[in-house]
Amino acid sequence: MTPEPDTPTLHAQRVRPARLGVILAVLAFVPGAVGAGINLAGGSIWAVLLLTLGMLLFTMLASVFWELEICVRADHLEFGWGRPLRRRLNIADISAARAEPYKAARFGGWGWRLGRGGAWAYSDPGLKQALVLVTRDGREIHVTLPDAEAAARAVAALLAAPAAQPSPPHQPPSP
Repeated sequence: MTPEPDTPTLHAQRVRPARLGVILAVLAFVPGAVGAGINLAGGSIWAVLLLTLGMLLFTMLASVFWELEICVRADHLEFGWGRPLRRRLNIADISAARAEPYKAARFGGWGWRLGRGGAWAYSDPGLKQALVLVTRDGREIHVTLPDAEAAARAVAALLAAPAAQPSPPHQPPSP
């Protein structure tokens, strides 16, 4: 995540799964091997080209979602994969933050998931701890991180600061 010039980053973590790199490397190699087999068997060169381009596009798209990131700033959090699945949440919209074990069964696995009760998960296989953010409307967001405790402490410190408290509605002075 690119830091914004006026908002200092207070806490940041990145999750880059090692297995995904191996999978992407294999996926980049497979179309060429399959294409060579099709070509040797007398198949169409267009089928080979289409297969190779399709797998290349898939590999490039997968690399966009390579890292799960979270960045805690003084006034907001950003988390997610790549630009399309990144979410921004204002600190004032969060009522609580805690670290707890991630229960993949609640969300049906890992990845970008919607679980029971309207809870969202941004999770990566292999990580067992999640930062749980509770929004002011009661929804939960689970983000798996290598050090969920540190992220929870950073968010909790911001929530305890006076600036994170929602301001009371403006009332005109009474006569």
